[in-house]
Amino acid sequence: MLFQMNESRRKVINFLSSHGLDVESYKKDAFLPDFISECEKGLAGEESSLRMLPSFIEGGHLPMGFVLVIDLGGTNLRVHLLRREELVFSKRYSMLGVHQEITKEHFFDQLAEYIFPLVEHVEEIKCCFSYPAEIQEDGDAKILSLAKEVKIKGIEGSLLGEELNKSLLKKGVKDKKKIIILNDTTATLLSGYHSYKRYSSYIGVVLGTGFNVAYIEQTNNIGKLKGKFDSQEMIINTEAGCYSRNIIKSTFDKILEEKTLAKEYMWEKMISGAYLGELSTIALRIGAEENFFSKESSKILKDISHINTKALNEYIIDYQKSEIYLNNRIRNESDLEKIYFVFHIMIERSVWLLALAVASIMIKSNGGRSPLAPLCISIDGSTINNVKNYKNKFYLSLKEILKNKGIFFYFNQVEDATIRGSILAKSIL
Repeated sequence: MLFQMNESRRKVINFLSSHGLDVESYKKDAFLPDFISECEKGLAGEESSLRMLPSFIEGGHLPMGFVLVIDLGGTNLRVHLLRREELVFSKRYSMLGVHQEITKEHFFDQLAEYIFPLVEHVEEIKCCFSYPAEIQEDGDAKILSLAKEVKIKGIEGSLLGEELNKSLLKKGVKDKKKIIILNDTTATLLSGYHSYKRYSSYIGVVLGTGFNVAYIEQTNNIGKLKGKFDSQEMIINTEAGCYSRNIIKSTFDKILEEKTLAKEYMWEKMISGAYLGELSTIALRIGAEENFFSKESSKILKDISHINTKALNEYIIDYQKSEIYLNNRIRNESDLEKIYFVFHIMIERSVWLLALAVASIMIKSNGGRSPLAPLCISIDGSTINNVKNYKNKFYLSLKEILKNKGIFFYFNQVEDATIRGSILAKSIL
């Protein structure tokens, strides 16, 4: 029995394709070698859209004693004391600088105040820092910027570990602490070691409001380090969201790019949760201008307020309970279907582009060549976890891209991945 494509879906595919958004256009054999080539250029220190930042961290080392983990990300600041894998103490604070602007000195002094009662128990502090930073060879990190909702005057350019140690010494701590900084994607990768299965290598994927991938590279393949380190391997933060080679931008992507201050991270803007809703909003407004919807619906959609990814997901799960349906007066059945398929195809593209990036890095890692020792792909983030069927579609897309390539992999998720992964971070020095 032959099944015909839903008519509304067919019309939406044609509409989006007329504006350059066509998932099929990315299903070309050339993409994987292009992405891998950018990886290799970034590792060599040549011009590349992929930064391929060395983390100066090895993985899989569980300390014997107490470990203090600080998680600085989003609007929360969390402090945890662990002994091996047992959580001894945990406390959550609002991220400093969210409610009002503060100085750099205030930030580090207050952070030192939070951890001071715990510091005497530890020799090392692990800090998961989920903002742009340049990791240093000694495990410290130069802060490049913070999220727009976090306002800390003068903090850009500061060395996080060095400044925190200064504040701890002011409070009476006798000796400087070894502070290792890592980002959330590196921590997610490291969380895979907690599964205690036999894996050939590890990859970390974070897809929430942003997007990034980390993997393990042989140190002698990192040309820009010029053989300075004896360690055999090192975790690489790819900054995959920056990828820009041969990107096919739709009308909607170009409008979004013009609206955002940062012109980098175009790949991230086409994938991540921070932008899926915005791209869909742009598509609906353009559709209304072009009378793709009925006359009554077009009047509403021309001025529809910004749709975030949470609202988009609610509509796909149960449109009648979604704020998009409840807050607007669109009741035309065909138009309601078209809105659904605009959202659905935006997600389909996101899934496929994510799978292309991760598949490229899987191939570059040279892991997973045996079913007895697959690649461990640790995944985390609000979009991959919460958008309906996203994780399953991602898995199936990876399978399709990698068929006949002889790569075996396993999805891994650990509760509190950034905390559990941070414990295992070990500086290569």
